[in-house]
Amino acid sequence: MPVMNGIEATLRIKRTIPQTHMIVFVGYDDEFLSESQSVGASYYLRKEDLDAEKLKQLIKALFR
Repeated sequence: MPVMNGIEATLRIKRTIPQTHMIVFVGYDDEFLSESQSVGASYYLRKEDLDAEKLKQLIKALFR
């Protein structure tokens, strides 16, 4: 992301609209995984593990 990373974007969105559910796609190391949780991401998924079925399951889980 050219202006900010996903962690910063998640933090800003959650501050503005706290009830928003966020799925963070992580393409780097494990530091970003724990950081995404600490800023309020509902779920995170490594980009290398991304497939349509996993994404579908995560989205469904958000609305249970």
